[in-house]
Amino acid sequence: MRHFESGDGPGQHPTQALLDVYTIEEEIGKLDGIKVALVGDLANGRTVRSLAYLLTRYTDVKIYFVSPDAVKMKNDIKDYLTSKKVEWEESADLMEVASKL
Repeated sequence: MRHFESGDGPGQHPTQALLDVYTIEEEIGKLDGIKVALVGDLANGRTVRSLAYLLTRYTDVKIYFVSPDAVKMKNDIKDYLTSKKVEWEESADLMEVASKL
């Protein structure tokens, strides 16, 4: 018997991204024009990778990647966001980013 998850191991977790987008819509009331901080182990977190991809479907979104240098968001995601004209910024200082959200 094989076990299947809602993702592809280390790369993506699309069902969680859908739940995140639903929650943002329910709590904030919109997705266009939001500023989002993705915090933690961004190099290995498949949920944050999927959410970053999904947020490219909305307009005027800015994403802040907040993590220590050792676990920064990988370049493939940052390059994809840039190609889709989604603004993003990296920081290791959560307090600084929190004041911008």
